[in-house]
Amino acid sequence: MTLLVLADRTDETAARFAEFAESQGVETAVTDGFDRVGITVNVGRDRRCTCVVLVDGLPATGVFSRGRVGIATPDSPATPDSPATQCSSAAQFASDEQYAALWSALALWPGPVINRPSAHGYPARLDPLELAAAAPGIRASGTITNGHDVPGNYAYRLTDWEPVGASAIAPHDVVHITEVNEKQLHRLVFAGRRTFAITESDQGSDLTPHAVHLDRIRRWLQSKLVDFAVITVGLPGTSGGAFQVFEASTWTHHSQFEPVEEQVYAALLEALRR
Repeated sequence: MTLLVLADRTDETAARFAEFAESQGVETAVTDGFDRVGITVNVGRDRRCTCVVLVDGLPATGVFSRGRVGIATPDSPATPDSPATQCSSAAQFASDEQYAALWSALALWPGPVINRPSAHGYPARLDPLELAAAAPGIRASGTITNGHDVPGNYAYRLTDWEPVGASAIAPHDVVHITEVNEKQLHRLVFAGRRTFAITESDQGSDLTPHAVHLDRIRRWLQSKLVDFAVITVGLPGTSGGAFQVFEASTWTHHSQFEPVEEQVYAALLEALRR
């Protein structure tokens, strides 16, 4: 029986977590394809579902989902009617269907899943604007705009939650743009049941006075079935007296929590072994 890590082969964080789990005596498989993964979902007339997840033919004990893993793309451009484009479109459709089946299965599977998809079969998307609206006392920084006259050095597209360089915003992009000073930020890493605070400043990372805000953020993450996320905030005293959210993401990278890396992996492993 094995922990299954669904991640792209270039995902260093997934590989490092797997290495940590193996060092703790837990067999772990990292895969970016479906040749090693098998899923079976049965739905009865009473709408009750049973789901089995296999890795290398054996039952998985837990699943760490890193979202959408790598998809092969053509090496050279092709015309809309060319065989290469038709094959690519067919492969893309097949891949999308595989993801839909896999994420729906993980939504139904009774075992532990890190960042479980929703009941509709979609991985969570985290938006700091939504977090600010859902959590009293927390305010999102920045401005929503489709123009270039708004100052800021960090932006993400509202259509796909993808970060975009402030100088690379296209004319029709709708973005949330803000001014970020790395020295005034705290990075919160939520892993399993634990919260880790990392700061680039000399002000320390004691968030005890902000326990209420942290609890509201955690409850918001739980409502989205998210167990592993990074939230970047500015605390009162460094952000004009407000508890501000700059970024919220499930694409957590090991470089963001390097000082507590093994502790984060231990918290994730604990959640997967419960």
